[in-house]
Amino acid sequence: MEERKFVTAEELEAARLEVIRLGGPHLKKAKTYWWIALSGFLGTCVILLINAMVSGGETNVAVFVLAGILTVVFIVFIMLHGKEQKIYMNYLNPFNATYKTQFLPAILEESFEKIYAFEPHNGLSKEIVIKSGIFPSFDYITTNDYLRASHNGMNFEYCDTELQERHEESDSDGGTRTVIDTMFLGVFIIAEFDHFVDTPLYILDGGGKGTVTTESEIFNQNFSVKCENEIDALRILTPEMMDHILKIKEFCKKSIDLAFFDDKIYFCSSLGGDRLEIAGSIDIPVYESRKQVDEDIVFIKQLLDLLNIRNLKSKSSQRKLTDEDYKGNSVYQNEHRG
Repeated sequence: MEERKFVTAEELEAARLEVIRLGGPHLKKAKTYWWIALSGFLGTCVILLINAMVSGGETNVAVFVLAGILTVVFIVFIMLHGKEQKIYMNYLNPFNATYKTQFLPAILEESFEKIYAFEPHNGLSKEIVIKSGIFPSFDYITTNDYLRASHNGMNFEYCDTELQERHEESDSDGGTRTVIDTMFLGVFIIAEFDHFVDTPLYILDGGGKGTVTTESEIFNQNFSVKCENEIDALRILTPEMMDHILKIKEFCKKSIDLAFFDDKIYFCSSLGGDRLEIAGSIDIPVYESRKQVDEDIVFIKQLLDLLNIRNLKSKSSQRKLTDEDYKGNSVYQNEHRG
């Protein structure tokens, strides 16, 4: 098997400086052309608006000629902007790819017990997202940074997830327009959990919408519990378990949802953002952006520690999963739900 090649922080920093040296002038031109194009567009709008107010709607040839010239300026410079932006991205994209495929994997291997798979462009499939039963309805799904690894003896799968919904809204003219709303933006984790019941249990953020009422008033205020068998639900939701789930929500400081079935915990939290990414600006040195990556990994590991609650039955009764069980879980998707 060919040994994977990693790059050091120094090598990645040298690559960053090369992007600035070769691509920087093109980025500067792209920004300049953008502002010129925007000025042409706004100038056209202002001239036509002033003409309409002053002339009462009568045609002014000189005004329309000037507006036409500014429109041409807009078109020409927006095309120049696109050209220079494309050249710049030809330098930036390989740098980003190097970070995701040759720098970040080394950090992950240092941070977790074992890395089974890291696929930056892939994420848990929409079929699994739907099957989990803990996400809102959606029309579009985008996932990335699929990670399957082990932490403190617990195997898990992780990815960043964005779900969007499309709907029609009425406008002021009596027509309709298509609106895309983000329904969820955060993390999706599947971790091992030893069940002693087979009935799926769903714990959804926000109280008052469940089918099961627990003995904890605080828990009932924070979560809705759904389960076809109340006894099975309460066998899992012991006082200690409910306190622990409340601690997870406090740690995330955002809404959380969980499902328990198939000897797994399905967990999501609308934490926003996109973790494990290089800095948004190429001007930030690698050692500075590395700090944010390290903070992301620490956060993920702390969250996994809280999800490591596999103490409800002996491990001997849990079927050991193999790579075949995970086959097809990770896919590339930036698409309509279908």
